[in-house]
Amino acid sequence: MSRFLPTVPTNCSDIINLIPTKVLASMRARLERPYTKEEVEVVLNQMKPSKAPRLDGMNPFFYQHYWGTIGNDVSAAVLAILGGSPIPNGLSHTYMILIQKKHKPVDVSDF
Repeated sequence: MSRFLPTVPTNCSDIINLIPTKVLASMRARLERPYTKEEVEVVLNQMKPSKAPRLDGMNPFFYQHYWGTIGNDVSAAVLAILGGSPIPNGLSHTYMILIQKKHKPVDVSDF
């Protein structure tokens, strides 16, 4: 009985050199630049104001409406997380509610 064991390739440079470069140095530099407060605000303003509220009870409308007051703090928190700081406990939690599609659901697809 033969067994297949995983192996780790050792010299892939010959193969990798055959793959054409799709991301140019100028593109890479732009992709790797740090996020900005302005980008955080742009993304927030692209969100639908009436989306379901998060665990804090606030929907995007609250953050959009009071951005002048809370924008610096929110941006600092978002930029810290995007920069590698750990996400505080509870910040990424969410509620999920399953709504029945059928009278007597049996499978997950029935919701």
